[in-house]
Formats: sequence, structure tokens, C-alpha cells
Amino acid sequence: FSSAMHGNHIEIYVMDAVDGDGDGFGDNLLRLTNTPPNQCSGQPKWSPDGTQILFTHFPNAISDPLGRDVYVMDASGAGATAVTTNHRSHSGRWKP
Repeated sequence: FSSAMHGNHIEIYVMDAVDGDGDGFGDNLLRLTNTPPNQCSGQPKWSPDGTQILFTHFPNAISDPLGRDVYVMDASGAGATAVTTNHRSHSGRWKP
């Protein structure tokens, strides 16, 4: 999922769906992206096999809110790689 819970820009997170400690939230929250201020990463989509995440990165979210590229990263958050570099791509999707 994506959220702005750690500042004023959006990041991508994962967590367990199970609430093992009874606090009403899933456990093991992990932030997968760590973008600089004024940039955002969101719209995550899991690959069909669960090993990768496709997401949209906004390199200049304040000055160019429509500028965006599609990236892919490992499910752990490692190895983020640009799939597009034209700054005008909308969110991607996986083919079955």
C-alpha cells in the first residue's frame, strides 16, 4: 500500500495482514521506498507470482505533479528499476 504516514510525501509499504499483537493493525510494517522530499512513489501492484512490485514514481511531485514514470522493484524493496523514462507514463499493469 502507499501512504504519507512518514512525512509529506507518499511512500510504498508492506505489512502482515494478521494483527498478532492485538493493536488493531497488521504487524511488521516495512517501508519499501525512501524517496527524497518533493518526490512520491505510489500505486503499487504486486506481480502475479508475488516476487515484484510495479509502482509509479513522481520525481517532481510539487513542480510537475503530472510527471511520472513506472518502476519495478523486488518484493523486498530492493532493485528499483525504471520501466519508463518519459515522465508522462501512467500506472503500469502486469500481464497475466
